[in-house]
Amino acid sequence: MNNYYRRDFIQILVVYYKNKTKFIGFNELAREKCFVDFVNGVQNESNILFHLQSIIILEKAYISLIYGGRKMNFDFDLNKQKSIENIVKVTDTDFDIKEINNIEQPSIRFGARGIVLNNEGKIAIIHKVNKNEYKLPGGGIDENEDAKRAFKRECEEEIASKVKIIKILGTAEEYKSQENFKQLSFIFVAKKILEYKENNLTEKEKDEGTEYLWLDKLDALEKMKKSLINLKESKYDSIYRTKFIVLRDIKILEYYINNFK
Repeated sequence: MNNYYRRDFIQILVVYYKNKTKFIGFNELAREKCFVDFVNGVQNESNILFHLQSIIILEKAYISLIYGGRKMNFDFDLNKQKSIENIVKVTDTDFDIKEINNIEQPSIRFGARGIVLNNEGKIAIIHKVNKNEYKLPGGGIDENEDAKRAFKRECEEEIASKVKIIKILGTAEEYKSQENFKQLSFIFVAKKILEYKENNLTEKEKDEGTEYLWLDKLDALEKMKKSLINLKESKYDSIYRTKFIVLRDIKILEYYINNFK
């Protein structure tokens, strides 16, 4: 981040920090430090995902920088927001792989994924036949999207369904130290309200033999667990990467089953 954008970014954050009507709680100083450390490329132990306020501001400030520092509308009511709990974390240690202590900051990708229920109470599962991979619907958040819109789009593309989001379960964090890559995902529960004639897959998804299934929760969980130990490599993804995807979604589904009977 060059000095021009750094000044612009810090100015945005300082303005909203000083506006007392925009912040609530006791940890504003910690939040400000987290932002400033992020801008300056300094590691910070704070978990930004616990603060939805921070995510919203950071997202809008980042978009402002992408589009040449144009002013963005930060009008949101924090009194209506709730903290988001991190419910899943996957690291190399889950696979008995020794973590690399990387000095550089990791590349970060934001995603949206989750549980989609049909009228029979079954859940949607993505099956990539050529990789023997079973996963939940979802994917990356595109520019000019928020997490909810991204999840709805992914459901239209992957499972040919229009969905209504019921709740946000929390967030999932993956860190692949071998690649110094972190993915942070918002996890939703949604209900299918309309089914389209067909899904809209990418060429990559078609090459991997992607299909979608509606399965009972426990049946889906069993298939995901079995696939974890029998994954196949593709020209797009290594088994190392795919293991993170499947284990992440296993943990998400287990959390849902254990907490929402």
